[in-house]
Amino acid sequence: MRLAAAVSLVILAQAAETSAQTNRRLYIGATAGVEGGNRADIHLGGVRTIGGVLGLKVGRRWSVEFEIDRGHGRSERQFEGFLFSLRPFANAEEQRRVGVFGRSVHHDLARGGYSAQLVWRTDEPGRVNAAVFTGINWRRFLHHHERTITQIGPDAGIPADHPELRVVDTIDVLTGGGYSAGVLVPVRVARELHIAPEAKLTFGGVSGSSGSYSVFRTGVRLLWGW
Repeated sequence: MRLAAAVSLVILAQAAETSAQTNRRLYIGATAGVEGGNRADIHLGGVRTIGGVLGLKVGRRWSVEFEIDRGHGRSERQFEGFLFSLRPFANAEEQRRVGVFGRSVHHDLARGGYSAQLVWRTDEPGRVNAAVFTGINWRRFLHHHERTITQIGPDAGIPADHPELRVVDTIDVLTGGGYSAGVLVPVRVARELHIAPEAKLTFGGVSGSSGSYSVFRTGVRLLWGW
């Protein structure tokens, strides 16, 4: 009985030690930032982000990270005027007689972002260290297009069931992203707690577009267990 109890205690102690070692290999954090740049046909300015990060240490200086966030950004573009004509015209007056006029509104919205990256860090004894990382980064966007016909010229000669006269109300899901690289400056503020300003640059493309995606992000992380 005593032998069984002793063996059980050894097994439990070993399991606890293994669990503690595993837990020390993981770190978590909260992230916040602002990003901006060129997004091809997605017309957004600065996008605010807030999210979280999970890291797995694979060596003294190396780790693998997975980050997920929510982007907050919205834009609106409007156009109202001449859309098309099935007949030729020579001036503005003829255009009003044979043309089709309408109102078109485009909304772009930022949504979730995702990253997977490899991190290398310094391991100096002081409070301040540095890290660099590289990986892949992408973000989802929504493009909402609404179009209504406001006027049809009296001599347009367009049948009522012509497809171009239909009301348009569509939502497209676009993904922009590519390869990313950046730097971190972790500052220890407690035994397990670090504050880390960061900067990241992402190059790539946007789904359904031939344009480029180049976005620069600055932000800060609050890391536990780094």
